[in-house]
Amino acid sequence: MCGDQMELEFQAITPRKISDEVYNQLKTMILNGKFPPGSKLPSTRELCELFNVGRSAIRDALSSLKGMGLISIKQGEGIFVNSYNPSLIFHRISLINSQDVIKLYQVRKMLEVEAAGLASINRTSDQLEKMTNAISQMENPSNETMVWQSDYQFHMAVSNATGNQFLHQLMISISESMKKAIFEVHHFIFSDQKVAKEMVCQHVRIYEAIKNGDASKAKETMRHHLLEVESIIYEHLGIDSNF
Repeated sequence: MCGDQMELEFQAITPRKISDEVYNQLKTMILNGKFPPGSKLPSTRELCELFNVGRSAIRDALSSLKGMGLISIKQGEGIFVNSYNPSLIFHRISLINSQDVIKLYQVRKMLEVEAAGLASINRTSDQLEKMTNAISQMENPSNETMVWQSDYQFHMAVSNATGNQFLHQLMISISESMKKAIFEVHHFIFSDQKVAKEMVCQHVRIYEAIKNGDASKAKETMRHHLLEVESIIYEHLGIDSNF
């Protein structure tokens, strides 16, 4: 076992932010499968030797990994890797500035365009019905909150229709992390009837492409919609579009 551990090529740690460096290395090893679910990590003493750092740095790093749900520490037994939950990736993201919002929205674009294509192949009648219900609420919202909720429900129905639970969980996590920023964007949309009507039309086009099983059209219409929303976000946050 000791030979296997040395093959993982642990890297020496610099004095700056020692516990963070240990945490990042271990997290990467876990997410890359070098320590698969159910496997046992080296002991605290062994980790101190492998990373050439003190016990406090190892304890802090392990505490962070445990907080993320990536490991479990069993007294008297050791440190074990938990089953992977994709929603943990964004669990602790705090969008502290406008650049963070844009970067996370870029991730959403990459996921959701492909999600629309998959949804056109795997959608069910129940999922299509949820999309139409969301569009109906968009057309006649009673308040600003309903605008955001109906939009959220539509996009979650699309991601769920992919049949890929990991993608769906990621979309939930990203949307939750962006909730405040997106809600403020919908405040702008709600206040402009022309923009609001166009947003509804875009959702209808996405729905029709998915319903018709046209993956290429579904991806095209979703990409167009997300780019339109992105331009509103840029305008709202006062960011140069070339950022």
